[in-house]
Amino acid sequence: MHLYNKVHSMLREDGTLPPDHLLLYTRALHKSIEPQITKPPSEESFTWHVPPPSDGIPPGRVYADGSRLFAEHKYCDLIARQGWAFAVLDNEGVVIAAASGRTPWWAVGIHATELWALLNASQHACPGSPFFTDCKAVQVGTKNGKAWMTSPARKFGRAWSPLSSAIEGDEQAIIWMPAHCDSSSVGEASLSDGTKMTSIDLIGNDTVDMLAKADARQAPPSLGERRIIADTSNLVKDIAQWIGRCTALANHFPFTSADGTKKHIRDSDAKKRVSRQKPLRGKLPVARPKPPSPNSVTSLLSVPSFSPQPSVKTGKPQGVFHDYATPILKGNRVPKRKRPTSKDAEDRENASFHTHWRAFRDQRLQLVTPTVSATDRLKALRERVLAKRNCGEASPNT
Repeated sequence: MHLYNKVHSMLREDGTLPPDHLLLYTRALHKSIEPQITKPPSEESFTWHVPPPSDGIPPGRVYADGSRLFAEHKYCDLIARQGWAFAVLDNEGVVIAAASGRTPWWAVGIHATELWALLNASQHACPGSPFFTDCKAVQVGTKNGKAWMTSPARKFGRAWSPLSSAIEGDEQAIIWMPAHCDSSSVGEASLSDGTKMTSIDLIGNDTVDMLAKADARQAPPSLGERRIIADTSNLVKDIAQWIGRCTALANHFPFTSADGTKKHIRDSDAKKRVSRQKPLRGKLPVARPKPPSPNSVTSLLSVPSFSPQPSVKTGKPQGVFHDYATPILKGNRVPKRKRPTSKDAEDRENASFHTHWRAFRDQRLQLVTPTVSATDRLKALRERVLAKRNCGEASPNT
């Protein structure tokens, strides 16, 4: 009802809407609100939370995770924020090293954040360490081999290709683990390598999840921006539903006539479709003639008139048939035309090219022999060089 009151208040004297509101309330088309929204940071970042030892990161269990916040459907993917993190834990569950940051501008989506986190972990962790990720798609991608990871068809090839070099063909080092588990999953949940989840796995996954979300919240959208997107989305959805209901009622409106009969009527009647008779392919309609009389047998056996005509090329007489009104039928069928092949199309293209080339062949520039020979030009150049050299040698004496 609020839409009806709003539209009714905007109607002009002639019953029409203003031009700037016409598309919104008749087609549910709203102008983009993206210029009103602050864009997220596009630069990637890297921050150490637990710096590694000076002699490098020792072997341990490496956990990687990505996060994508403010990406609900109602926000139309306008204010999404992304972060990534990885952490290295020893066999006692102590964090040896941990880092996090933002993804680059081209890595859009939760799949990209998980992939970017695993790439940074593989480039900084000790070679041979097991890697754990809660993204099944990334873990399956690493098992497809180097040829698949370095293929130009990969959407995030700028991350897949260096990851294939970092793991050096050891696809079994990437292990999938379930995400967002609690203490009840320890010893119960299974990993992709067949082992059960340990308390160290639970600590490592919770650590990287917390760090990734913290980076994603560093530059959050304002409450006003979220409200603008949500209100606009709700308005467009309500108008689209309103248009759909109006269209359905216009095509199937319940109506009760004066005599009490109930029926459905339409806002407009469709134009009656005129059926067209399809032509017969390869056949001609043949009328059944009446039995010929004995006097008309001669007329049925008549043939088209034939008279010799001089040929244009040779000048010799040649036969020309003047009566082609009646097609030659074979069993009440017109002879089928030969179906064109690819060779025929190629011949037509070649003929068209040669015709064009011959038409413009004579219009090309003609090479004209220069009036001055190369020997004369070389002699003149030497004379100018000698003249400048003599002037340079004579200048000190003057």
